[in-house]
Amino acid sequence: MTTFVIGGTGQTGSRVARLLHDGGFPLLIGSRKGSAPEPFKAVRFDWSEPSTFGNPFDADPTIDRVYVVAPTFSNPLPTVKPFFDLAVSKGVKRIVVCGGSAVWKGPSLFGPMLEYISELGIEYTILRPTWFIGGFFTLRQHFDRDGLTTTKENLGSLYYESIRKRDEIFSVMEDGRVPFVSVDDIAEEAFKCLTKVESLNGEVFLLGPDLYTCDEVRLLIPLHATFLTVQ
Repeated sequence: MTTFVIGGTGQTGSRVARLLHDGGFPLLIGSRKGSAPEPFKAVRFDWSEPSTFGNPFDADPTIDRVYVVAPTFSNPLPTVKPFFDLAVSKGVKRIVVCGGSAVWKGPSLFGPMLEYISELGIEYTILRPTWFIGGFFTLRQHFDRDGLTTTKENLGSLYYESIRKRDEIFSVMEDGRVPFVSVDDIAEEAFKCLTKVESLNGEVFLLGPDLYTCDEVRLLIPLHATFLTVQ
């Protein structure tokens, strides 16, 4: 049986795809361009184009589980619901979705989508990671490539403009400490949730092993990128 990895060329999706491949699990990647690096097979999949929702099932009728990174706009349920309904009708038995520590079931933002997934009548897991620590490291790639990058992680993409233009990172954290988590750790948990025999049918909080302030995480950036400041 095959796992369909939506966003399989992105932050967590590419790592999930690699783990599945290395473990000998069949997979298919969905990307907006419909392409993926070797040795992966990909189909075109774009949340903004419902006509692409059937592509994975046309390419591989044996898909029975899906890894989802949903659109980041407010309340994506109206957009993703047609795909979830189609997936279930095509035989999908398990969905693993990457959310966030501040994202929960309820009436706002991602809440309706998560609640709908839990009511589909299939196996599911909702991953709720904290901030991705890798985002700070990928800031170096932004500057090394003079603004061009193929790797965007949480903090790197959010703070790129403020760092580039004002040499600042803005955060409500102030001196607060957060258990920043590795993108690799998120992918490993997603891989386990996709492949283990029993499904959790619930939520998993993913926390890093240490607590950091933004200033402390900045110090982890390689020396040639330490001109960044945190405010």
